[in-house]
Amino acid sequence: SSTALSIATSLLLTGQLRVSQTGVGITGSNIFVNCQGNNLIYGILAQGHGVNNTGVLTNLTVRNCNISKDETAISGSNVGLLFRSVENSTIYDNNITAKGSSANIGVSLAASDDNITIFRNNITVNGSNIQGVYIQSSSSNNSVLNNTLILISDGSTNIGVWVIGTSLQNTIANNFIRATKGVNTNTGIRLQNNGEFTIIQNNTIYTSGSGSNNYGIHFSSFARNVSIRNNVIITNGTTTNYGIAGTTGENYGSIVYNNITASGTSGNMGINLFGGFVNVSWNNITTTGTANNFGIGLNRVQNSSIAFNTINTNGTESNYGIYFGTIDNHNNTIINNTIATFGTTTNSLANHGIYVSSGANNTIANNTINNTRGDAIKIDKALGFVADN
Repeated sequence: SSTALSIATSLLLTGQLRVSQTGVGITGSNIFVNCQGNNLIYGILAQGHGVNNTGVLTNLTVRNCNISKDETAISGSNVGLLFRSVENSTIYDNNITAKGSSANIGVSLAASDDNITIFRNNITVNGSNIQGVYIQSSSSNNSVLNNTLILISDGSTNIGVWVIGTSLQNTIANNFIRATKGVNTNTGIRLQNNGEFTIIQNNTIYTSGSGSNNYGIHFSSFARNVSIRNNVIITNGTTTNYGIAGTTGENYGSIVYNNITASGTSGNMGINLFGGFVNVSWNNITTTGTANNFGIGLNRVQNSSIAFNTINTNGTESNYGIYFGTIDNHNNTIINNTIATFGTTTNSLANHGIYVSSGANNTIANNTINNTRGDAIKIDKALGFVADN
């Protein structure tokens, strides 16, 4: 068939469905779409959606569908499954593919979608500027669980799970995310513009690109009370790769029990925080590159605990286990960390276990530091430090 299905009652798909643009449009609440393992192929003639909805709806289920973009018209922006203004619904056990020239999305919760569970789906997205799952514009209390997300890109800004725009209390857990084929800014999970009370845990994330600025987890702009726990993160690229980065604004929460590897030519950071009050504890962090590799980097961080982390940094020069930057770090406690920093340089750009560029009233105690070609603890400009290691 080349005619889209518009349904107000439940659907059991009994054979393959091929449509010119959008496959199934849901127009009523309490609808169950079960493809029974059949193919739902959308976008034969132009860009489109595999499944979408019309109106404010509740209690929708989409399951056991093979949703894919037709291969004969790979252009435009395509979405495997799009919900807008939907509540109390489930998307599970689907295989979803979105392909196009750019801005393709596997599953999109486009606006005001609450209490949606996205569970046990295989999602593959191709193109440039692509997302596996995109949660937008005041969509809260959603769960992204046990999915496999694969991003295959020839461009930049590719994100496994992106939560944006005052979307609160979402859970992203037990997912496998791979974004390794792009150029720059490949990201496993991104929170942007107030992702308060988000839980990110037990995910396995691989990100890399032929360029720079690849992130495992990136949160910014008032991401308060965020819990990042028990994730495995491996990220690499040419330069400036981050395991976990919190930037721009007051970020509160905890980063605990994560295993992080960040590598590239230079400028790789296990955890980099700019602004906030955080608990960073019990993480295993490894960074490698030619120079400027940091285990944990801190700027404008206050009243935080950096404790019981195991940190290994390796490179030629300017490699630091824990680094306090030049902007307003105060009232922090750095205790019981195990730090190894190694380098081969013989010049002044040495490798330091803990390097304090600026700060006040911080406590550094009971850390075990093993380093070569530098200082265990180096303090440039600081007031009121307590150091006992």
